Amino acid sequence: MLKVSEAILEEWGKEAVAVIQDNIRTMPVTKFGAMNASGKTAESVRFEVSTEGLKIYAAKHIFVVETGRKAGKFPPISVIRQWIDAKPIIPRDKISKDSLAFLIARSIARKGTILHQLGGKSGILTNVINQERLSKLKNQLLFELNTVFRSTLLEATA
Repeated sequence: MLKVSEAILEEWGKEAVAVIQDNIRTMPVTKFGAMNASGKTAESVRFEVSTEGLKIYAAKHIFVVETGRKAGKFPPISVIRQWIDAKPIIPRDKISKDSLAFLIARSIARKGTILHQLGGKSGILTNVINQERLSKLKNQLLFELNTVFRSTLLEATA
């Protein structure tokens, strides 16, 4: 891979990761605010530039942050409990945090998350990784390749 192309991908990767992390921490996606609770999901986002190109990695549940979770199976109650502690949410009516975690998990299993019910378009990922931005990246890389090609061609004919 050309060093200049590598630098362009490195810059794009840094920016994409920073914006995704900021979106997770600050973007209000429902009436309850941003998705961030413990910070673990935001911290899991990273990138790598290799001979194959740019790859962005994150925790396996990253797409739930973008689309929500559809109804179906119970989500892990222990994870819901961690979320309650991290947010922090204080249960009402003398209900325990464990009971609240169960009730939230049951509601998600029955109806899906609020984000999913609202159509599942948070923008946390799609505001960053989308056709418009990928086209700009492609154009940057093509411009650089064209510049290198012209330079090499001029040197060969000189």
